Amino acid sequence: MLDINTGLALGVAVLSLLWWLSVRRPAGAPPGPWLAVPLLGHLLLMMKKDPRQQFAVWRRQYGDVFSLYLGSQLVVVLNGYKVIKEALVKNPDAFSGRPHSLLLDIITDSKGKLKSSVVDTSGPVWKAQRKVSTQILRELGMGKNVLAAKIEEEVKEYIRVISESQGQPLDLKHLTQASVSNNMCSIVFGKRFEWSDKMRLLRDHVTRGAMHKDGFRLAVDLTRQQRLQLRHLKQEGNRGGATLETIRA
Repeated sequence: MLDINTGLALGVAVLSLLWWLSVRRPAGAPPGPWLAVPLLGHLLLMMKKDPRQQFAVWRRQYGDVFSLYLGSQLVVVLNGYKVIKEALVKNPDAFSGRPHSLLLDIITDSKGKLKSSVVDTSGPVWKAQRKVSTQILRELGMGKNVLAAKIEEEVKEYIRVISESQGQPLDLKHLTQASVSNNMCSIVFGKRFEWSDKMRLLRDHVTRGAMHKDGFRLAVDLTRQQRLQLRHLKQEGNRGGATLETIRA
């Protein structure tokens, strides 16, 4: 039977090994902060202050390209116009991949084989979807003055709503989201929706729900060990119908 000292030594050794395995960087990875917590990575350091300020500190320490762990996921951060242009403009094929989403797999039960849109695909599938999407947008007027006219019309409506508030507090976040989505609707459907239109309210509600779940999606993707506890998320797909019935009522 092991004595207490031996047990403690083994426990410390196992924890140290787990810590090293969870935060070690692969060969060739950019430098970055070394102090990371298993399962959480560098998230605790980001919670101490505004994440933007912390990223600025790391940029001064490690340069325009550095890496860190968000949960158990190693992330490479690019800073500065030249670096971002070099990666996304001059080498787009090398940086066109999309991260695998655990939450999307759970909800759709796709197990990584199917993705919902061009946003969630990579490789040949993404290129094919992007080609079709670009062709459709060009047929709808992308790159032509017709789009500028539609956007200008919606901007005028945006300014009108702000003016009518007469200096009272106004949620510009939701207003801006609604204005942008109205631009898309005017292109796709050929008309814009009034602010009180029920279909518009439905669309804005669904949009806010999707954006709200993006943060949760990130949290799930960063804590992949909780996969078995998240199977109930498939039920989220049923809420769309409930939302529609609520607005119709």
